[in-house]
Amino acid sequence: ISLGDLPDVGPLLRGALALQWWRPSGPGIRIELEGAYTFRRALRLDDQPERGADLRAALATVRGCPVWRHVASELEFPLCFGIEAGALLGRGVGYPSVSEAALPWLALDVTVGVTWNPVPHFALGIAVEPVVPLLRSRFRVEGEGVLWQPLPFGFRALGGFEVRF
Repeated sequence: ISLGDLPDVGPLLRGALALQWWRPSGPGIRIELEGAYTFRRALRLDDQPERGADLRAALATVRGCPVWRHVASELEFPLCFGIEAGALLGRGVGYPSVSEAALPWLALDVTVGVTWNPVPHFALGIAVEPVVPLLRSRFRVEGEGVLWQPLPFGFRALGGFEVRF
């Protein structure tokens, strides 16, 4: 789930490819390339609930992570730093002339997680991810002003699985 990039709290679907290797001493290293998509979130005006916009986001992220491992419990603790780029996508709703827009998105993120690797080639994980937008483009309606601008600070809570080769 995510909050801050788009209005309200909503679902986020992510898929990633990662390389991870372990060093003889110290933390392991992980590099990730990820794509993400947020599902439609409806933003409506308080005084005109039939008007507003439907917003989504399409994002790509590159991350680097030191990963600490507790071998006895098969737990891993990644701490990732990344840069995220993509677009916030919007479509007007309820206006005589409806248009669509794609606004640029650029943000920094830090991901703190825990991954449990109970069997070879499979892991389950959870993570929290603060996000700081570097671009805060606005969705506007002519004559009515700003409909939405991302918050100065966002947050994501994530759960997922990994298939490892």
